[in-house]
Amino acid sequence: MSREINFGQDRPFDSDFQPLYKRDKDYIKSWFVLSKSVPDFADLFPEVYEYLQATLKMLHVDFRNELKGLTSSDPLAKSNIQISFGNYSAPPEHKIVNGTR
Repeated sequence: MSREINFGQDRPFDSDFQPLYKRDKDYIKSWFVLSKSVPDFADLFPEVYEYLQATLKMLHVDFRNELKGLTSSDPLAKSNIQISFGNYSAPPEHKIVNGTR
């Protein structure tokens, strides 16, 4: 499949992995919006949160500042995001519905 589909010079599902900071800006932004949209994201997903913080350091200062300024009211965050896994389910007051808690 990776021979048929290309994203610029990148081919999905190949063995040449790209760090997040080298990916498309909208894709990067979607991860940061997700992190702002999910209550307690850093506690629930500490490894992902740490990776996002490391990614920030690798980005151009203007884009870094844009990402730091994101909030859960960003248009990308206007979705029904509910977190549950294993024995954990976010309490109702932490569930986001249509961008609000």
